[in-house]
Amino acid sequence: MYMAYAEKYYPNLTWTQFAVCNDDATGAFEDMARRLFSLEFLGDGIVPHSDHNNPGVEVLPIQEVPHSDGVKPRKISFQAKYFEGKVSYPKIKESMNQAIKYYGDELDLIYLFCNKTLTTTTKGYKDTKVLLEKAGIELYPISNKEVLDLVSKYKDIANYFFLPRRRLDDVQFNQIHTGIIVNTKDDKDCTSCPIKTNDQIIDPRLLQNLVQEKIQACKEFILEMQLDKLRVELDKIFTYKLTGIEGVETLLFYRRIADLHDGKEIDIYADGLTEQYKNELLWLEQYYKNPVPVGAYTYASHCVESQIIVLDKMFASQLWDAVATLCKEIMDDASLEIADIVKQYYGLALFNLQKYSMATDLFRGLYQKNRKENILLYSIFAEMKSINLVWRDGHYENRDRLVELMGQLDSLKDNKQYKSNKTLVAMLYLETAYNLGIDEKKYLENVVDRYQSFSEEVKNDSVVKYLYALCLELNGSIEVAETIYAELDWAKDANIACRYLICKLSRNEYAEAIELYEKINQSVKNTKLKSLYLIALFYEEKDRYEETLKEFLVNVQNDFEGIIDIAFGIHEKSYLQEYIVPLIRKYLDIEIENLTLMQKMQLLSILSHAEEIELILTVIKSITEISTLNRLIIKEIYDATFAVSNREFINHDKALVKSNKLEASEKIADIFLEAAVSRREFLQIKYLCAGAREKRFSMLKYAKELFEITSEEGLARNIIAMLFERNETDFNAYAPYIGVLSNSTKPDYCMAVASAMLRLGKSEEADLYAYKALYYLNDTEDYEIYKSYFGYYNQNLNRYHDEGKLKRVKGNSVVMLEENSPEDGKKPRIITLCLDSESEFSDLSNTSMGVRHIPSSSSLYLKIQGSGLSQVLKVEDINYRITDIQSRNDYAARFIFGKISAHPEKFDGAVFVMSSEKPEELVEKIKSMTDRTEQTEVLLNLYHFKENDIGLPIDSFTNGDYDRYIDALIMLLHAKDQALYTGFPIYENEENQKYIPALSTLVLLSSMNILNVLDGIKNSLLLPISYMDFFAERYSKAKETSLVSPGKLVNVNNQLTLIQNDFSHIEIWERIIDFCTECKKMEISDEERIGFSIGDDINGEQFIAAAQLHWIHLDAFVLAKKEQATLLCDDLFFRKMATYGKIRNINFVSLLQHYVDEDFVVPIVMELSKTNYLYIPFMARTDEEAIELKKNILDGKLKKKFYSSMLMAYNVAWKNVVREIFGEDIEYNEQNKEMTSGYDNL
Repeated sequence: MYMAYAEKYYPNLTWTQFAVCNDDATGAFEDMARRLFSLEFLGDGIVPHSDHNNPGVEVLPIQEVPHSDGVKPRKISFQAKYFEGKVSYPKIKESMNQAIKYYGDELDLIYLFCNKTLTTTTKGYKDTKVLLEKAGIELYPISNKEVLDLVSKYKDIANYFFLPRRRLDDVQFNQIHTGIIVNTKDDKDCTSCPIKTNDQIIDPRLLQNLVQEKIQACKEFILEMQLDKLRVELDKIFTYKLTGIEGVETLLFYRRIADLHDGKEIDIYADGLTEQYKNELLWLEQYYKNPVPVGAYTYASHCVESQIIVLDKMFASQLWDAVATLCKEIMDDASLEIADIVKQYYGLALFNLQKYSMATDLFRGLYQKNRKENILLYSIFAEMKSINLVWRDGHYENRDRLVELMGQLDSLKDNKQYKSNKTLVAMLYLETAYNLGIDEKKYLENVVDRYQSFSEEVKNDSVVKYLYALCLELNGSIEVAETIYAELDWAKDANIACRYLICKLSRNEYAEAIELYEKINQSVKNTKLKSLYLIALFYEEKDRYEETLKEFLVNVQNDFEGIIDIAFGIHEKSYLQEYIVPLIRKYLDIEIENLTLMQKMQLLSILSHAEEIELILTVIKSITEISTLNRLIIKEIYDATFAVSNREFINHDKALVKSNKLEASEKIADIFLEAAVSRREFLQIKYLCAGAREKRFSMLKYAKELFEITSEEGLARNIIAMLFERNETDFNAYAPYIGVLSNSTKPDYCMAVASAMLRLGKSEEADLYAYKALYYLNDTEDYEIYKSYFGYYNQNLNRYHDEGKLKRVKGNSVVMLEENSPEDGKKPRIITLCLDSESEFSDLSNTSMGVRHIPSSSSLYLKIQGSGLSQVLKVEDINYRITDIQSRNDYAARFIFGKISAHPEKFDGAVFVMSSEKPEELVEKIKSMTDRTEQTEVLLNLYHFKENDIGLPIDSFTNGDYDRYIDALIMLLHAKDQALYTGFPIYENEENQKYIPALSTLVLLSSMNILNVLDGIKNSLLLPISYMDFFAERYSKAKETSLVSPGKLVNVNNQLTLIQNDFSHIEIWERIIDFCTECKKMEISDEERIGFSIGDDINGEQFIAAAQLHWIHLDAFVLAKKEQATLLCDDLFFRKMATYGKIRNINFVSLLQHYVDEDFVVPIVMELSKTNYLYIPFMARTDEEAIELKKNILDGKLKKKFYSSMLMAYNVAWKNVVREIFGEDIEYNEQNKEMTSGYDNL
């Protein structure tokens, strides 16, 4: 049905619309290009020829239309290239190579049609053009907008390829039906041709044999309902004198049957008929006067000849239900003589009852048995109707069979039954052409000639004209179709009226559509017509629209079909949500399983435009075969889920907040992916859903799968960004994406490759691609690229720090030259030249970075190269002196800093630029920027459980910068009145345990230089291999920072203070790396990360995203769960999460009890007691150490708060132990009193 949601003006000539309207976009583009080529460059009626898989070009070389100026016509052809992603110039070149190979001597010109813009200045295009020129062939590109401009000249092409050809419930075929007619008459004008002979005396014995022979022949004619042949045989035999011949009464009976069938009066009581035959004729005569259903018992009580005659009369009287019922009942018990004819009539009745599939099976089996041509014809009729019927529900798998059946039908055009069913044949042909024409325009184009070949009687049949108009409309000839609809009885036929209105709406004739609707008979104004009327009102009389909608809905509250029809006339989403969705929801709760596939598709269309994602999921779950949905519906579902998931993706700051619509979108995508339907589209939905939930590993997974399908440059760029973000250093991980972008001239793609190369340690290649980004901007200002370059520069500070000043000009340097001897009073001219050594930088007009670019092929390049500072050179007849030489990279960096200085606001988030004439103001700004007191206070409150129960991880104090992790841990460990929460020690049997050391434990032990605590379990330690890259990056950054910055400027007590770099950070990371190198490491795959959950309800990816954690924490959890290992962790937050996820966990002090050497363990405990570590074990070698331990653990508000309760519990436990051993309380000595004093009064 025509849908209100489409664009107002048809057709919408965009490539997105083209992709939606054509299932096989590549094939459709080739088809469209063929038609444009023929119309534009060939004469009228000339059809170019192409062989299957024509090499290089789409059609054989053909001569163009003669030129009016007398220029010799050229031999031409064309190539069509449809790309979903970027243009593949290698593919174009490959096709041109084939064209040269096979048609080089026959071609003068190739037109290249492409849906994407062909950039004729790119190397790929230029190479192809030169290749063809060498072969004497011209290349003429027609791309993107140029193709669309050509399409706009030919409305039928535009309408066919850019209008949806599968509209829901678009065409009503259910009432377009005619039954099979069985012709039992002779083809000749006369029904009998009696043979006159002279009277002959024939031996009665011979005549007796002849009569017996003719009885058998005539009986067969009756049983096969070939009554024309029966009449001929009877006329022949009755030329003889048959008086007294045995069997003549049977022939007389047959003659009466023939007369009865021909509508003649019969004499039942004439001489020569037996009583049995008289009774049979009496039954037949009465039945012919009043045909009614016959029971099986009555039917079987008569002779087989009468049975067949009655069966035929019943069929001819259109008692098809009765025929089918009777035949089904007697089929297995019928006499062998009539078994086949009974099956034949059963099949014919089933066909006329529109049970085409059953009829097909029956006729097919019958034809296999008797190989009769009539049965083959009926079989073809039934199978074509059967395929066409399910075609409307999206079953296109029998397309080839349908084409084959059309050919078989044409081969039987001389068959008598074919001729008797010409109207049915015409309907079948037109219906089939319509269905095939949805994707293959040639079938629609053939319809015009085929229609003209029909007889006048057939052409004037109203149903045939209606079908013909449908084909014309689909082919784009909307005006002609509308003319035919206007000639039909549209005012009394809802189907015709629907099509007529749709044509008006398609041509934006809304006022005429309203007028037309008002002329339709009230009795046929169904909800489909009302829906179309609503569309016309929306555009023409919008003030009446909503009230009319409400009025229409009042009458369909309990009519599901009516609700759906009206919904298709609603233009705005808000109206759908307000008026339609509540009604649909009511039906879905109770009726969904009873809906047909077509009804479900209609629902999906409406719900998609209403963006009711959860209801869409409900409907989709009820569909067994997702592949049965047509492309238009799938596109609408995709659009709806895309709109929702993209909005969530843009606002992805709440990774753990549940969104029902987002969840439904993801489940819908899963269903389509599982069914392998529209994989590309729904992988994109999965990608967006993953992004909305900050599931970075899932994002990368789906992006990679998408890239395998599309090879899109934009996707390659995104994948590189994600790999860079996760610090991927494997070249093979980047290779496919670098390969796609390496030849790109788009600046953002060049920056992506630069980042990848930098991460891979290929600094020179990285610098080249970063420079490419600026070069290909030319004189375009793009601050996103400038920001990207600035970020790249900051990643590469160490290398820039090492570069020195250039003294001589060399390749890839920027030279500033000043006019040596300017004319008096004039300022010296200054020019800046960039010498580009790479051959790809060959554009002499390029002025990127505000300089002239000199390619290596230029003589000026050779002239300047090797020159030194202050050297004088003649450039363009003017003497210049070299005043400055810089590397190209240095100049690019200065260029970016110049942009920052000029427009700091455009680098928001990348830099903070401060300027002030007064030093005091500048200092205040710096103080404001460096003061993190308020933020830190908020974090500390959360960390200390003041506003939650679970606390925060140490990582929260890094603000995502893990180079600050050591500072954060040391602050909590040593700052006054702070605490490093690690949880209680657990003293259990650690035999045969495996351990995963957490980041907190490794950093804590390394910072205290006691990693050797873990030596005893080193063989039991397992590390995710991702640890090593993480630690290597921290180590590298620490070293780099020490080289390029003297320290950090911070606000301490409202005083700016430069805190010098702590070189111990380098040592801490180095010790960790050395320790971990000797441990066993295991790979964690992305699939394992994606599939991991903490407990049953916390997705691992979302957890680390919401808490802004590095994914090494996820790897530690995954590995612990996978290996059933213990998480060795000194961060209480992660221990709580591990416990929730049923992962065993301990802190490092839990291991100290297992060391027997007190001289090793106690100093560690004593050192920890001086820190804010919670909790340490109470271990001392001497009374003095015990006293000092107690003093240390009670030093500080938080330590006193938490340890006091422990000491009291310890004291109670001690007393209980003593009482159990000695049976009474023992007085404490001085040491004990000293230990317990201070908490007895707490």
